[in-house]
Amino acid sequence: MTNQSHSASSQTPAPAKRYVGAGVILVRLDSGGGLRVLLLLGRETGVWSFSKGHPEETDRGSPLRTAVRETAEETGYEVGRDYQIVGDSLRFGKRPYWVGVMAENAGPVTLAEREHTAAGWFTIEEAAALSSNTDVRAWVKKALGGCPTAGWTRVIGAVASMRPRRSSVLAGSAS
Repeated sequence: MTNQSHSASSQTPAPAKRYVGAGVILVRLDSGGGLRVLLLLGRETGVWSFSKGHPEETDRGSPLRTAVRETAEETGYEVGRDYQIVGDSLRFGKRPYWVGVMAENAGPVTLAEREHTAAGWFTIEEAAALSSNTDVRAWVKKALGGCPTAGWTRVIGAVASMRPRRSSVLAGSAS
């Protein structure tokens, strides 16, 4: 019986750990003092999304590292230099997201053209009118509804003070 069980288990692959990725929701103040969120237009999908992606060997097991690396690859923005992480992760759909508040001196987006055809800074209301992925739609719905799990109150407080706190989880995790 043990041999049969061993034989059967060797034929059936163990289920793979499912990890779908992570991202950063980048926000900034516009010239009028309003909040804007960065969305990227997918080359293959044709829909707007947050900066996000799948883990690589260098960051497997750390969704925050995945989120920070993907944001740098897709936008050119580096954590600590161009934006700061505010608070803990939020979850919309299958991915965790962190909110990143842009520094006042951050430059323009450096788009990863192999993945995206455009980037834009949108108000929540503008984002609601776009053709976007499910994560963006879920976040916009919560943010427009004033839901605290959208993290919007955290963002408003951090941007209003313009002194966003750096997440202790991030310290030393992004290189």
